[in-house]
Amino acid sequence: MKATLAQGNQVLNLVLQSKIPSEQLQDVLDSGVLSDVLHANVALVDRDKLREVLGLKTKAVGEPVLCFVEGNTAYFTTQELSKQWGDDWNDAPYEHNAERPYGPCDHNEPKYVADRGGICYCYSCLSDWNEDGTPKWKITKVAREMCPYHGGNASLEVRPYRQATRR
Repeated sequence: MKATLAQGNQVLNLVLQSKIPSEQLQDVLDSGVLSDVLHANVALVDRDKLREVLGLKTKAVGEPVLCFVEGNTAYFTTQELSKQWGDDWNDAPYEHNAERPYGPCDHNEPKYVADRGGICYCYSCLSDWNEDGTPKWKITKVAREMCPYHGGNASLEVRPYRQATRR
C-alpha cells in the first residue's frame, strides 16, 4: 500500500499541532521522514526515527516473556506482565476458562495444523502462576524437528516449574 498525500498531510498536521520549535521542525524535514511517508510504503517508515526526531520518547521493548501456554503453543509478550491480559484470566479453573492473550503478544504456533503435534494440553497464564510470582511453566526445549510431510516443524516443550497450590 502506497502512502497518500492525505496521509502525509496528516503526519505534517500532527507535527505542527504539537507546537514543535522551528529548529526541531527543521530536523523533521531534514530527516526525510515526511518524504518517506509520501513516497514509500507507510509500513516502512521508521517510527522510532520519527519519534526521536520529534523529541518523543522511543518505546522500550523488553525481552519476550512467556505469558500463556495453550496446547503446544506458547505466547510471549514484550510488555510488563502486569499489563498483559486475556479473556477470563481471573476465572478458575484457568485450564477451562482462560483464552489467548490480548495483543501485543507473539506466539510460536506452527503454520500447519498437522505440525502442531501434542506436547502440552493445558493452559497457563500469569494468573495461574505460583504464589511466589514464578511462572508455573518453563521452556525446556525449543527445536526444529523433521516432519515427513512439510520438511520440518517448530516444537516447544514446556514443563511445570513446580506444582502450585490454588486457594
